Amino acid sequence: DFMKVSPKALTLVSAGFMAFAVLVFIFKTRIFIWKVIFSLIPIIFYIAASFIAFRFNLVLEILPPFSSGVLSFMAGFTYLSLTEEKEKKRIKGMLGRYVSSAVLSSISEKKEDILLGEKGMRMELTVLFSDIEGFTNLSERLPAEAVVEILNSCFTAMVDIIFRYQGTLDKFMGDAIMAFWGAPVKMDDHARKAALAGLEMKEAMLGLNRALREKGLPEIRIGTGINTGEVILGNIGSPKRLDYTVIGDDVNLASRLQSLTRRYRVPIIISEATAKEIGDNLLLRTIDIVRVKGKAKPVKIFEPLRPSEDMVKITLLSENMMEYYLGRKWQEALGICEEIERLVPGDPVSGIFRERLIYLMRNEPDTTWDGVWEVKEK
Repeated sequence: DFMKVSPKALTLVSAGFMAFAVLVFIFKTRIFIWKVIFSLIPIIFYIAASFIAFRFNLVLEILPPFSSGVLSFMAGFTYLSLTEEKEKKRIKGMLGRYVSSAVLSSISEKKEDILLGEKGMRMELTVLFSDIEGFTNLSERLPAEAVVEILNSCFTAMVDIIFRYQGTLDKFMGDAIMAFWGAPVKMDDHARKAALAGLEMKEAMLGLNRALREKGLPEIRIGTGINTGEVILGNIGSPKRLDYTVIGDDVNLASRLQSLTRRYRVPIIISEATAKEIGDNLLLRTIDIVRVKGKAKPVKIFEPLRPSEDMVKITLLSENMMEYYLGRKWQEALGICEEIERLVPGDPVSGIFRERLIYLMRNEPDTTWDGVWEVKEK
């Protein structure tokens, strides 16, 4: 009953196959624990096969294939460790100035869930524009040091709030800030978080203006526009300077809504698309239906509010007033405007509609009138 030794060619083939199989499992499997388990299977299988073959008088060489598998295992995980660390540093370097440290940690831990848009990608996000009103005139009257101090104070407060609500800072544009929600980390409630950030930015202005007054500096007022829609996300620029940013028609609409805050004298305006995403999670007051410059489709606009008894009443009254307005019931709509102004004296939105309704009562529009207000300026 003689023993037979396996040929050298079989040993070499087994060692090569062992190295290949281990590396395939390491590099193709996504979850770490499965990388370890699957890459150990060929090694264990070969050892088990050697013992079974020995019972049938066949001697399989164990050391070369075993060594090949173990060395491949160690080399594969060493390579992954070095490349993943390098990738984490690259991502941190690229996104460190756009997102908070908490979001950056999440990105580092869950690389497969992030949206870098390095080759460009279309997706639905919520975009926010916030601008200091009348800052050009203000900067002409103040020393350069005061202008920089006001901007730095405002931007510091605003960026802290954006980061607190997991937003991504896109850029500073003079006296304006652009941010977006929904990338690089996916989130289902990006519209709500953007609106909450806008509300907190409005409230933060009270403390900021108090601090400016104490320093003998003028108070400032910000206007914020928010829109949800499909944008193009990517690293845009030149090889020497790239920006992680979003572009598209819905980005432009957010900017147009920010401009409308000056007309309606409200601190925040959100689009109908954002309002639909928010649903009942926030109190939203109907403001108007407008057609902004560059957009053929009219947009219903809203103001997010903190819930209170008076604000709930105003929200309901504003919705009823809009129904009467669109139904050409001018007198009923005017009566609701006056009721809102009794609750909030000097309410700017009601004042605008009161003037508009008086004009419409004196100048009955033709049948083509659809209630949409045309905005000519940007």
